[in-house]
Amino acid sequence: MANDANIFKRGSGSDAYVVPEIWRDTIEQVARESNIMLGMTGSIVTEDRVGSGAGDKLNIPKNSALTAAAVTDGNSIGISAVAFTEVEVVATIRGVAVQLTLKQLRDQLSAVEPDVVNNLGIALGEKKEADMFTELYTTGTAAIYPNTKATGTITTSDTIDVEVFSKTLVAMRTAKRKGLNMVIHPKQEGDLRQIAQFTDASNYGDNSVVKSGEIGTFYGVRVFSSTNVATATENSITTYLAILLGERAAVYYNRAAPTFEMNRNLIQDLSVVMQAWEDYGVQILNDESIRIMHTA
Repeated sequence: MANDANIFKRGSGSDAYVVPEIWRDTIEQVARESNIMLGMTGSIVTEDRVGSGAGDKLNIPKNSALTAAAVTDGNSIGISAVAFTEVEVVATIRGVAVQLTLKQLRDQLSAVEPDVVNNLGIALGEKKEADMFTELYTTGTAAIYPNTKATGTITTSDTIDVEVFSKTLVAMRTAKRKGLNMVIHPKQEGDLRQIAQFTDASNYGDNSVVKSGEIGTFYGVRVFSSTNVATATENSITTYLAILLGERAAVYYNRAAPTFEMNRNLIQDLSVVMQAWEDYGVQILNDESIRIMHTA
């Protein structure tokens, strides 16, 4: 039997008024990595002083190294001077906030509020990692290049390889420090994965790649990949500034844990403000535990 011309079907003018649109309850998140810095065992020292009284500054005393010497029979041991310096870490509040109208929050998807809260936390985490990288790049140690190149002579073929990796480790060894963690740029990661020695020696473990950005272990050093690794223009080409960290390279001063707050300004303009903030500081602790490796 043929359908009548007046049959009610999808696509008609009236259909748009009575058939609702269906929205997925979960908002698709932009993929982000966790903060890799706080997972670097031995390299980042965490000092927690959450809620421990007044003050926005942490002073860490550092003692100078002592040197032993041979003592001849019948002579007393020479007395060495004890000397101290200090590392000062200043805590600063970092925060992020968004504003919605009450009607938006009430009428729109039920996932809006939890999604915004989640994004506030992610934004704080990304800011913290970026701050850590910024501080580490203030090191006064000399930059290391592949082959015999330097800032004015590096070429596009001077990519990361076993030689420059080893050279960076040796540079830290000469300062009596052991390299523990290296963070490389994804471009360097692509080059490193093509080196047979890395592929054979790398220990991928369980799901650490997904959780922390760790891509393997090479020469006893845990290797991580992050887009926060800086780039520079040298000799008219782009170079990537990987960071090797040894023992106690930097300190993370956790002054106030991440806090989420919501303010409903209903009387004035029916708005809702959601904000998140935390108070922390980052400071180099031992400069000799940092080496910067430049490659094309």
